[in-house]
Amino acid sequence: MFTNAIKNSITNSIKNSIKPIRYIDPIKIRTIRNKGYLMELEKQYDEFLDKNQQILMLLETIYDYLDVRDAIRLQVQRLEIEDKKKELYKNVKKEKIIKYDRTFHLLIEPELRLTEEQIQQGYAPTINEPKEYKCGCASIRYKTQSITKDINLKLYCDIHIGKKKTHDELETRLKGIKRELSQIKRKSNRLDPKKRQSKYPWKNV
Repeated sequence: MFTNAIKNSITNSIKNSIKPIRYIDPIKIRTIRNKGYLMELEKQYDEFLDKNQQILMLLETIYDYLDVRDAIRLQVQRLEIEDKKKELYKNVKKEKIIKYDRTFHLLIEPELRLTEEQIQQGYAPTINEPKEYKCGCASIRYKTQSITKDINLKLYCDIHIGKKKTHDELETRLKGIKRELSQIKRKSNRLDPKKRQSKYPWKNV
C-alpha cells in the first residue's frame, strides 16, 4: 500500500508538470466541418505531443492523444478531398461526361478507378458520379463515345463486402454444380447394356 501511495504521488506529480490539452473523442471529430479550426487543433496537438512525449509515455496515455491527433488529421484530409470534388464539379459544364484526369483518379477509391487501357479508350464518368449510398457503398458508371458498352464499378461498405464475397463464392460453387449436372448426359457416363443390366426390366429383353 505504501508503494502504491508513492507511485500515485509520483504519477500526480508528473501530471501536474505538463500543461493539459483539451481531450476530444475521436468519434466526435468526424462531425466537425470547420477545416480552419481542425488545422489549428492539429497544430496544438502536434506541439503538445512533441513537448510532452516522454511524460505521456510514462503515463501510458500517449496513444490516446495520438488517436485524437490522427483523427483530426484524417478529418482535415476528408474535407480537403470534398473541396477538391466540389471544385471539379464546379468546372463541369452541361455535358454528358466529365473529364477523367489524374486529379479525379486520385480522389476516388481504387475499386472505382479505370485501368490505363480504359482511360486510353476514352472512358469518362457521367455527371453526378459516383453514386453514394447511406450504408457506405458507392458505384460509378463510365461511358465513351467510341464504345457502346458502359463500365460499371462498385465499392462495397464493410457490411456488404462480406456478403459480396459470399455471393461470389456461391456463384463459383453454382457454376461447378451446373458443370457437373451438364455432364450427366455425356457419352462416357451412359450405361452400356452389354456390361451392366438396366434397373428397368423391359430394357433387358
